[in-house]
Amino acid sequence: MQAYESATTTLKGLLAHPSLKNTDETLDALADALADQREVEDVISSGTAAAREGEADESDLAAELAALEADVKAKEAAAPSLPSLPSAETGPITSPQPVEAPRESVAAS
Repeated sequence: MQAYESATTTLKGLLAHPSLKNTDETLDALADALADQREVEDVISSGTAAAREGEADESDLAAELAALEADVKAKEAAAPSLPSLPSAETGPITSPQPVEAPRESVAAS
């Protein structure tokens, strides 16, 4: 009987440990994380299954690409064109020449 009492006291002591107080929160967080993982797995597996079943046909993809390219070309054609800039003269680069200040005439007095 002492063994049962000792085991019961030990078990109560272990279950009263502070680290076990938030086990419900931890298990809920774990369940949420596992649900998120299952959702991601389902999306990935449905995508690979669709590819295996041929839902993403090459001709469909080529048609979609052609439509996107046509849309881009139409937007480029509708955009206003920029005015052309004048061309700059090209020639040898020379150093600027110093300019002499005009001399004032000094009247002789």
